[in-house]
Amino acid sequence: MNRIIEPSSRARQRIWTEGSAKFFITLAFTATVVQLLFLADISYLNGALYHEAQRIHNLKFLMVDHDQGAIGQSLRSAANALQSDIFPSVEEYSTSDYPKPSDIRRAVLVGDFWAAIYSHSGASSRLDTALRSNDTTVHYDPTNALTYIYNGARYASIEQGYIDPNLQALVLEADAMYQEHNGMQNLKFVEGNANAVYALLHPIASTALNIKETDQGARNIYNTVGMVYTVLMQFFFVLALNILCGRNKLFGRQSFVWNYLFRASITFVYSFIGAICASVQFIPFFIFSYVMFNVTSMLVPFELSPRFYRIGYAAPGHEAYQILIQIWSGGNNRLYQALPILLAWEVLLTPLAILSMHRRCQAAVLMAVKDS
Repeated sequence: MNRIIEPSSRARQRIWTEGSAKFFITLAFTATVVQLLFLADISYLNGALYHEAQRIHNLKFLMVDHDQGAIGQSLRSAANALQSDIFPSVEEYSTSDYPKPSDIRRAVLVGDFWAAIYSHSGASSRLDTALRSNDTTVHYDPTNALTYIYNGARYASIEQGYIDPNLQALVLEADAMYQEHNGMQNLKFVEGNANAVYALLHPIASTALNIKETDQGARNIYNTVGMVYTVLMQFFFVLALNILCGRNKLFGRQSFVWNYLFRASITFVYSFIGAICASVQFIPFFIFSYVMFNVTSMLVPFELSPRFYRIGYAAPGHEAYQILIQIWSGGNNRLYQALPILLAWEVLLTPLAILSMHRRCQAAVLMAVKDS
């Protein structure tokens, strides 16, 4: 029967005394680094949303007046009345710049504007006809006065919180502006005609055109938690692969070239990208900051964050999300920007992966020689 030999109390005391200073110094340093790391990362994340509402004016709306009448003027007056830091900036362009509704839709689709609103050609004439006509069968449809367009797949939370509600507010303000400037003078035309009264009370409404509907319940996490999954998936895969390779002593038994090709092949099959073979002891510290950097770059559009956060253009998560928006909606083409940035990450990290793999294999060989 094997006998368990325990160190004497004096030996345990000597070991503890000799190593206690180093232990507490290392523990204090690690605790301090973790606290500062989390403070910096959380501050970076919260900073992206600091005074977000006061930067709503950085969101651009396109306005085109195809009516050239009272309804178009009411829309223009409404845009001027609502202009503020907490309302998107409405930029008016002429009909020569955007002669057709399809041109306006394309401007939103490709991402030049967050939304667009335009008055329909002949809208004021149709309203005047409804107000002045004695024909009680003439029915006026106020939704033919204006149309607004937005892309619900771009940033679902922003579209729901700032784009669609403010477009509706702009339409309501245009209706109020028309009533203020034309309501009293039109009152004399509507006596005894119910349809004319309806046109008088509801002169302006709108038709909404959402380029890409996103009715899924999870749409608000597409640009946050949904994009983190891939990072965590890679992290745990590399962690498991390192543990398995270490347990089977592949780092010391096989050559560096064999180890690298073996891991690269498995990684390619797993994710088609190539996992970074960094030392496991440093990954937990790095991965949290990396995740927060990517999540912050996708959390809100850069128009709503301080200018410093434009650094997020370098985040692979942001560029991947821009590609997904293009896939989902067929617009927002940012391939000219996203692909070079993603390629730069690949070019930068591949040599680091090779060096890390070489270092790991050398350490395993030295450990095997020491053990023998």
